[in-house]
Amino acid sequence: MSIITPKMRLNHENFLIVLALIFLFSKFINAEGNNKFRVDYERNIFLKDEQPFRECSGEMHYFRVPHQYWYDRLVKLKQMGLNTVQTYIEWAFHEPKEGFYRFDGDRDFIKFFEIARALNISVFLRPGPFINAERDLGGLPSWILGKTNKTRETDPVYQDAVARWFGKLLPMIKPYLYATGSGPILTVQIENEYGFEEICDHSYLMWLRDLVRRYLGDEVVLYTTDNSIDSKLDCGIVDGVFSTVDFGPGINPSVPFSRQRAVRPKGPLVNSEYYTGWLDYWTFEHQKRPANYIAENLARILDYLNETVHVSLYMFHGGTSFGMANGGSIENDTFFGQTTTYDYDAPLNEAGDPTEKYFALQKVIFERCRGIPVPPGQVPAISPKMGTGPIKLTPFLDLYGFMAHQGVKRISSIEPMTFENSGVSHGYLLYSTKILFDTPTSSVLDINPLEDRATIYIDKVYQGTLSKTEKTFSLKINARRGSQLDILVENQGRLSNGPMINDHKGILGDVKLDGQVLRNWNHAFVENWEDIFEDSSSLRDTLMNKEIQHDVSLPTSVPTFMRAIFVFPANSPIYDTFFMPSNLVKGVVYLNGRCLGRYWPKTGPQITLYTPGVWLRPYPQKNEIIVFESDPSPCVTTNDCEIQFVLEHNIDGPTPRRIKN
Repeated sequence: MSIITPKMRLNHENFLIVLALIFLFSKFINAEGNNKFRVDYERNIFLKDEQPFRECSGEMHYFRVPHQYWYDRLVKLKQMGLNTVQTYIEWAFHEPKEGFYRFDGDRDFIKFFEIARALNISVFLRPGPFINAERDLGGLPSWILGKTNKTRETDPVYQDAVARWFGKLLPMIKPYLYATGSGPILTVQIENEYGFEEICDHSYLMWLRDLVRRYLGDEVVLYTTDNSIDSKLDCGIVDGVFSTVDFGPGINPSVPFSRQRAVRPKGPLVNSEYYTGWLDYWTFEHQKRPANYIAENLARILDYLNETVHVSLYMFHGGTSFGMANGGSIENDTFFGQTTTYDYDAPLNEAGDPTEKYFALQKVIFERCRGIPVPPGQVPAISPKMGTGPIKLTPFLDLYGFMAHQGVKRISSIEPMTFENSGVSHGYLLYSTKILFDTPTSSVLDINPLEDRATIYIDKVYQGTLSKTEKTFSLKINARRGSQLDILVENQGRLSNGPMINDHKGILGDVKLDGQVLRNWNHAFVENWEDIFEDSSSLRDTLMNKEIQHDVSLPTSVPTFMRAIFVFPANSPIYDTFFMPSNLVKGVVYLNGRCLGRYWPKTGPQITLYTPGVWLRPYPQKNEIIVFESDPSPCVTTNDCEIQFVLEHNIDGPTPRRIKN
């Protein structure tokens, strides 16, 4: 295999021992808890140890960046002139199954806090429980919808789940509060943009405030974030909690700040989300915002009325929605799944490289937040990348072989069940039934409501695709008495915000054939497709057993798992790269047990998938690529499917739609 690579660079040294020493030292010198951070409402400023503190912050989500790169990204945040990082904690990321918690690897936010402290970077923490962040169900675990349809409001079932989660989470956070004398966390947010929730349940917000206080104490500063529209602010404010607003470029800061003053006459002016770019949806053009435009508007905000205005860049570094944890959005009354990339056109791009926007904003930040010019040497370099030649994929398992495996769960019911009632979080659910009546040569299948996208098979022959996004819910099919109907439904991402946040997936109503309701359904699924091919997965071991083979007699339109094994040349350095789906159509890809995400190059705008070098294995270890091609694929028919790793990222491919700004 040939490797294409620029010049080598030095990696950041592992400094976990240093972090541990810093932690112990800070615990010793601050044993009496003398640190203090508070809001001075008379002078409209923040005070840190009784000295004025100006928040010049950047948003970065630890769960969107491999933990091996946290140090690199936070160093670049500091080099940009920022003194604070703002980040969410995603409930679903840490409790994927009820009562089962994970805080290892990329989930180890304690390590993230320790790195921030070592670099003298403060933290504004956003623990939710709802976070939006363009994540599936806004970061709430999908299993909650199997228990209640009431979230983000006064509901005993929901509140009990939140209380148990916060009972686990908040004691872990408390040692890292600045107020306790040993951590970088200055403030903690209550909920997130609650004004967008039309329920406007102040009792719930006060309950959540009191729950946080119970674990974190009265010393920590609590805050809320809301859109600056009057009604949104009214629903989001909480007694005894500091209020901030969020708004993007092109808005006169006097408008949102005057609204902040209307609900909070005193206190610092804070734009807690200044948008440096925007998110992407499948089928829509890639969103970009000019660097000078973002920088000029940032300067305008920071110069507002000569006040000490505080700003957090959303995003400083967007990162990647690895796996299938991306959310969905409603645009122009139509549902769209969000892309795997969360590049966001941010100053630091998805691969962690500085952009033109980085340097334009750096100049503004140093001039206003620090009052000094950009110092020499503070120019982070673009990291080297590598590429490969084409890599051939070999089919090893079809959908039916997969779903028939003993490790796959099955449920039978008279009516179709949703993902949530079946216990499925992300990925796919296969619905199957027999047609028990005579049908004409051409019949009409109706599925409505459908969430989100379904590929239809009669006797394992592909019939067509239905889609919530395309608003296609009916399809002509060729069926007969005794035929097996299979419907493979993909969850393209639960809504990440808005009044319809309790977003169930799958088939939510009747399935009809020529007007007759079909009953007696079998459901085949795994709870979380992201975890199928993890190295520790017992299901993976049995699926990869040589006795399980791709059935070559099946129609080639059947969804297929394909595999490739490759080894890098000896002494070849390993760098970041980008997965190119080449002649694939649609599906998900796994690299060495890690799910890189979804690919769908025909719809755009995302073509390639960011591939962290730390997930690749150097010589002589083997690397394994597993692809699930979920749509009919010509290359499966001709047995010439291939992928490649390339030097350049392409998230700006051609698309059928344009955003209406």
